[in-house]
Amino acid sequence: MMRKEIGQFLTGFPRWKISLRPATSPVLPTHAKSRRYFRLALLIWVLIGAFAAKTEGKLDGIVLVIADGTSLELITAARAYSLGAEGRLALEEFPHTAFVRTYSSSDIVTDSGAAATAMARGIKADNRVIGMAHPGAPSSPPSILDLAKKANWSTCLVTDDSVTGATPAAFLVEHLNRNQHEVIAFKIMDQVTTRWDIVLGGGAKWFFDRVEDPTVIYKAGERNIVQQTQEKLTYLPVAVFQNWADFQNYTEEGGGAARPILGVFYAD
Repeated sequence: MMRKEIGQFLTGFPRWKISLRPATSPVLPTHAKSRRYFRLALLIWVLIGAFAAKTEGKLDGIVLVIADGTSLELITAARAYSLGAEGRLALEEFPHTAFVRTYSSSDIVTDSGAAATAMARGIKADNRVIGMAHPGAPSSPPSILDLAKKANWSTCLVTDDSVTGATPAAFLVEHLNRNQHEVIAFKIMDQVTTRWDIVLGGGAKWFFDRVEDPTVIYKAGERNIVQQTQEKLTYLPVAVFQNWADFQNYTEEGGGAARPILGVFYAD
């Protein structure tokens, strides 16, 4: 799934008003440890769309964009490469700028799970956990998606990572180990409509048994949980897509707002 396609979906989705940068805007690079965790130019789109009143002057929606792993050095490099030293990126035109200290509760160097938990829950967290302060935490603060739902807003999360990846998952679930993707997928489905209305990205192998795919390898115990998640999908009121064209046809035909949507368009 390409960023252009994601942008077309967001700009064309019924009743959602958002503004995206032009297609020629530079995509900020990110250091990639592996394709699974940090893909080049990883962008997490968390869209909170208001289907409520459209009164003039009232907040209509919020878009949170996370360029995972992007530092000031990378922003500088993107600026110099695309516009020259005197240029200004679109994000540098924003009226407000702030800096945060990104250390986690367990290490001076954060990981994606702890960093996303801070953004999604407003707390410092240990590395490797998602949506909670530490593995033994008895409870967790609400996700900002919970706050949006409480305000009668619809919520959507879009990523070009797996939807079970640490950054998007911290907004969707609470779990003690970011690497247990099969459990995270199972928990994501427990939050349908209560926390999210639309989730789009990768990670199909964590929702559907892909054992016949030679590129997919499950560790011991993972496939059993994947099969449970797949079975759960059969009775949940969710429109599920593994093919981008099918999803695009569905939204163009006006079905996009009818019920929750899960789109997982590639295996990882």
